[in-house]
Amino acid sequence: METRELLNQSEELAGYASLYATKRNQIRLLENVGKIGVDEMITKDSVYLISFSGDYSATVIKDELLARQQKMLFKLLWEQSKQIT
Repeated sequence: METRELLNQSEELAGYASLYATKRNQIRLLENVGKIGVDEMITKDSVYLISFSGDYSATVIKDELLARQQKMLFKLLWEQSKQIT
């Protein structure tokens, strides 16, 4: 399985990215987006939202149309993000 991660551009996350970026786990950095406090995982028919602030919480939305839309939005952000060198 291959994964892709988009991270805020910061020294801390750039260090994480340089440690964990592989051929199977691609990581790119987003500039000027503010703090992102929620992880999002997208599968064929579901969207998983995970918050790590305060009390951890997660939401699963099982909807194929919504998952396709989130994939399109992710792809747009991916194409505009900065590759790690």
